[in-house]
Amino acid sequence: MDNGEGTESFFKHRIMTKKVNSEIQTTCYKAKTKFKDVLALEQSMTELHRMFLDLTLLIEIQGKHLDEIKLHVDETVNHVEAGNEKINDAIHIQKSIRNKQGWLILIVAVVIGVIAITVIL
Repeated sequence: MDNGEGTESFFKHRIMTKKVNSEIQTTCYKAKTKFKDVLALEQSMTELHRMFLDLTLLIEIQGKHLDEIKLHVDETVNHVEAGNEKINDAIHIQKSIRNKQGWLILIVAVVIGVIAITVIL
């Protein structure tokens, strides 16, 4: 029992057979409890790490979705601006056509008036 292994086995045997005082038993129980707590803490840390990895992945995916949304919004803005320009062009063309229609109606009315006057006289 001079070496460390013999002493260790002696104490293990005494602890296992409950032939030790209550202070050693209490210390052993506290050590086992703390070891279980450390294992639980390690498991919690592993789970927390996994959650952070999942969160990182979700953030990356959401970033890609936001980039796609921004691209679609920019394209929509371009389409709306192009549509507004075409509407303004159509308004100008419509005003021009109405103006020409007005002149055409006036000319036709004058021609009919001249023909009516020449026929009556």
